Amino acid sequence: EFAELLQCKNVDELKQKLTTHFEGENKKLEKTMLQQELIEKLLAEHPFQIPDWLVEGESGQLALKNGPDDSSQFIKTAEKNLRLSLLLEEIREAEPAACLSDMEMIQGIKKQVETNPQLQQMVVLAEKTGQIKEWLVGTRVNYILEWIMSTCQVNQ
Repeated sequence: EFAELLQCKNVDELKQKLTTHFEGENKKLEKTMLQQELIEKLLAEHPFQIPDWLVEGESGQLALKNGPDDSSQFIKTAEKNLRLSLLLEEIREAEPAACLSDMEMIQGIKKQVETNPQLQQMVVLAEKTGQIKEWLVGTRVNYILEWIMSTCQVNQ
């Protein structure tokens, strides 16, 4: 019944479909974990102070988006985000290959949207809710982190 529900001809096809799905999810998780390790390494190796007024402004924005939970956590997150942003900007300036132009980003998104109707719905929703800018920033961050991982050796 489950195989039919997922439009599979038989149990073997269902097993293959599930295996493929979970292998893809596992690869995404591994990539995310590597990116987090890279971010932590970058931040640990490049300590510098961010002006309080900038951190307060960023933490205020986080509080607006997420609700007034633990303001001390927003301050820590804001400081981390700002430091990472400044570090990545320095890398972009020093390494043009690490940059993704607006046109390259738009073309990449168009290609992905053509083959993935769910992604098309996500883009439309992001435009409606005003989150498209955040999504594009995230795309740029992912691009540079992938560039760093592909061109650098990270020492443990």
